Amino acid sequence: MHNCLKRLLIRVINTVDRNQQLDYLKETYFWFFKKLMSMGLLTYKERLEQLKIMYPDADRMSHALR
Repeated sequence: MHNCLKRLLIRVINTVDRNQQLDYLKETYFWFFKKLMSMGLLTYKERLEQLKIMYPDADRMSHALR
């Protein structure tokens, strides 16, 4: 896990193009939290908060249905 995270972060840091850097950073963020979820290291509340960030459209739809 650490080597993969290190590789992803190096890719973010070494990228010059700002838009590409943001894309790589989002990819790294999502990868990291998916790993934490799969390992069971997040509480249910933390998991819900991360899912809201990862899937904002689903969160908006659930509020619209209420």
